[in-house]
Amino acid sequence: IRWNIEVIFYQQKFFWSFGKYMVRNKEAIERFINLIAISFTFVSVLPFISNRFSDYKFESPQVIKRMISERVIKELIFDSFVSSLENRKIYSVVSKCVKNFIYNDFVA
Repeated sequence: IRWNIEVIFYQQKFFWSFGKYMVRNKEAIERFINLIAISFTFVSVLPFISNRFSDYKFESPQVIKRMISERVIKELIFDSFVSSLENRKIYSVVSKCVKNFIYNDFVA
């Protein structure tokens, strides 16, 4: 079990910026550590609790984290794009095309 704990700390330090916190008080450091641990656990467990992510079972947490961050970025880009088109008539057509691109990786 010790090796598993060391692997988790290694992954958190090198892939999750564990050692790069920029706070000085004890409470802030503890909160940062807890946030990293919760995020790491969520990403490790997500493929086993959600069918949408079942393809990522037994992948490294870094791969899953990268995939989630790419989806979040796509969602943020889509949201800002849609908010700029809300007052235009072509909103529904463009929205459908962009959603197809995001969720199916092709344009309808």
